[in-house]
Amino acid sequence: LDVPVDCSKILFLCTANVIDTIPGPLLDRMEVIRLSGYDGPEKLEIAKRYLDPKARSETGLEKDAEHTPKSLELKDSAIDGLVRWYCRESGVRNLEQKITKIFQKLALKVVNATPEERAE
Repeated sequence: LDVPVDCSKILFLCTANVIDTIPGPLLDRMEVIRLSGYDGPEKLEIAKRYLDPKARSETGLEKDAEHTPKSLELKDSAIDGLVRWYCRESGVRNLEQKITKIFQKLALKVVNATPEERAE
């Protein structure tokens, strides 16, 4: 384009999950800031406050819905088990997917339940 541009006051920001794939010459010119992810108790609170209600809403299993079993509850120990053994990444994307999958399976059971089973 042959248009002069002053880049002296521009801040370039780059995010990466791993720095192994960033070429060396570029990495030498970057300031690397490492941010840790969520720990177990933080993931538990995020799951209880946001992921559980979102998954319930998406699958139609809200707590106040008449077709939702009254005993349906995602216990803290279950969420802790998911976090500890199945969702060990620093974020909560995988945890959200697992919780949603649990509620999808439960929604399928509710839909396929006989009237006698629903009464229980």
